[in-house]
Amino acid sequence: MRKRVSFILLLAIVAVTIALALSACVPEVDMSGVKFESKTVVFDGTEHELTVSGELPEGVTVTYENNKITNVGSVEAIAHFTHENDKVVIPDMKATLTVTAAKGSADAVIFEDKTVSYDGTEHELVISGALPEGVSVSYTANKLTKPGTLEVTASFTSTDPNYTYDPMTATLTVTKAKVDTADIALQTTEFTYDGTEHSVELKPLPEYIKYTLINNKGIKADNYTCLVQFDEETVDAKPVTLQWKINKADMGEDMLEGITFTDKSFTYDGTEHKLALTGAEKLPEGFTVAYSANNSLTKPGSVQVTATIRNANYNDKTFMATLSVNRAQIDMSGVLFDGTQTEYDGTAKSVVATQLPENVEASYSGNNQINVGSYEVIVTYSVKENADCYSLSKTSDTVTLTITHKTVTITTVEELQAINDTIAASANYKYELGNNIDGSLAVDQENLVGGKYRWKGIGSWATPFKASFNGNGYTISNLYIDKDSGVFEAGQYFIGIFNVVASDDVLWIENLKVSDIAVDIDAADSTVTVGILAGRNGQGSIGMRAKDITVSDSTINIIATRAMAGNVFGYAIGGGNEAFSNIKCENVDMTANLSTAQIGGIVGYLEVSKHIYRNCSVDEQSSMNITVASASGAVQIGGLAGYLYSGCLELQIYDCSSAAQISVDLPEEYAGSFYAGKILGYAGKPGGDVIGETYVTVNYDAATLSSNMEKFGWTGSFKVDEVEKEDLVYYTATNGAFAESNSPVSDSQA
Repeated sequence: MRKRVSFILLLAIVAVTIALALSACVPEVDMSGVKFESKTVVFDGTEHELTVSGELPEGVTVTYENNKITNVGSVEAIAHFTHENDKVVIPDMKATLTVTAAKGSADAVIFEDKTVSYDGTEHELVISGALPEGVSVSYTANKLTKPGTLEVTASFTSTDPNYTYDPMTATLTVTKAKVDTADIALQTTEFTYDGTEHSVELKPLPEYIKYTLINNKGIKADNYTCLVQFDEETVDAKPVTLQWKINKADMGEDMLEGITFTDKSFTYDGTEHKLALTGAEKLPEGFTVAYSANNSLTKPGSVQVTATIRNANYNDKTFMATLSVNRAQIDMSGVLFDGTQTEYDGTAKSVVATQLPENVEASYSGNNQINVGSYEVIVTYSVKENADCYSLSKTSDTVTLTITHKTVTITTVEELQAINDTIAASANYKYELGNNIDGSLAVDQENLVGGKYRWKGIGSWATPFKASFNGNGYTISNLYIDKDSGVFEAGQYFIGIFNVVASDDVLWIENLKVSDIAVDIDAADSTVTVGILAGRNGQGSIGMRAKDITVSDSTINIIATRAMAGNVFGYAIGGGNEAFSNIKCENVDMTANLSTAQIGGIVGYLEVSKHIYRNCSVDEQSSMNITVASASGAVQIGGLAGYLYSGCLELQIYDCSSAAQISVDLPEEYAGSFYAGKILGYAGKPGGDVIGETYVTVNYDAATLSSNMEKFGWTGSFKVDEVEKEDLVYYTATNGAFAESNSPVSDSQA
């Protein structure tokens, strides 16, 4: 064994030695830059070949064996290399050329997911569209009946090996059947109780919708809830509850025979009263009676009570009746009243109910009156305790509370002057003279001017004198009146023994004589309303009547821009029938210097809705001597009244006369408006006309002027002639138009 190994080793050494000797004679070839690599291409219908890449060494050429292919398959190609030196041997290179199948186009084939609702039938998926020529399709298991999901594969096989087709997958889904609960309904939902069992069934549904009904049977009258449960495997629907009922039956007349429920009325006696159903004991077993909660009255009132017969299987039968408790009545016929007649004393007066029944009290509306008048007092009666348990034979009385005037008797000039101290409450008094009032006899002799008492006029525009004043035939004399005696309000002076009088009750100043009064007014830049008795008689629509008054032996001297002046009243508002009656002006002289004036023997400015002069006169010893300071001044002068307001409705002058001496000095080139009249200087009415010639006859330089006395210019003075006509002058104004009448007003009309 050892000899054989040595021989083999010797042969190897010899071979290597020979090879080394040969290589020294053959050139080396570097084939590292030459590659022959396998390649795979997709079938495209052309021939494909495999060649070496890289640059062949110098002297080397290559030939190929089996290196071309067109259809799908593979070949093992051989690259043979030859060197120009035959002794150089270059090994072959091998590589594989493969043609793979191309992807066939199946764009026209659609394999889509499909979802269907369970309907009890089998469902499958199939492709749609046209398969390429020579191509067939096969499916994996793709049939589904019950709800679930199945992924289906469509595989394609071609008779042309050069083309392959990708399989398609789609999902087949069967969902649970849907049930619209709106479609779930019972065939019958109502029955009427009859003692037998009733059951309900659903209205027909598709056969494949499987369900179970629970609580669909009943006997008693009640409301039932039927539960519909659907097969959870095949139906997608929550359980549905359906209402059905067995209605109560009506109670038959035979059940209610002899049962009544009637009204009852009680008189309050402090005990509880109730109503009860008559015949309830006759009801069959299982029937009950229930009364409304208000079936109880103790105090007076009235309630509607219901009695209800009940049974679980029958409709309630309700009866209704009225339970009443009447009040106990208290007799109020013996109630009397104190304090219904009282005299004003400045404190509050009230009516008081007396002899009230026990447990009755009175409240008052209209009590606590202070001022003179008749007041309606409402006395309301109420029960002190348990008022709702009693009724009164009458609940109220209307009583008249009369507060009469307090009579104040005046005996001195100081007491007369003191009227101003209570002027705000003057409407509550009746003043009367207890004797003649002579101002010269005043206690304070230092307050005399020329032997006459310096007077402070009574009342003002803000607080006029509102009382009646009865002179009882006595005389007020020896007063001195100047501008400071009056009050300045509403843009003018109001001056007189009374500055302003205005009675809500249209009371009287009467039975009075006024004598030896000196009125001396210096108000050159002002308007004055002046009368010996009153500066202004009336306010707004309120007037004060005057009767049986004589003003005598007095003087009035006025300097002013404008004067509304009369020997008795400066400005008067008519007080209705007999507003001025039996008023006499005797031996009163007036002088005035002014620009504008309304001046009269009784009243300067007369504003009336209805006014009567009756038996009024101004004697021939009285005079009105006027100097007009303005060439454009407006002057109206009358024997009784200077100016009658244009808005008058009715004026009556009955048995009146004026013999006053009137003189007027007008400035040269006078161009103002001047009116004068024996009785009335100017009567304004719509259109500005004046009363006709009966009133006015004016002589100047022996020339008789027109009765209209339209504006004209003149100088000098004039006197009004006597009016030659009857003593009676009677005029009535209707709708603002005056018409003379020869029919005097009767005593009943006056």
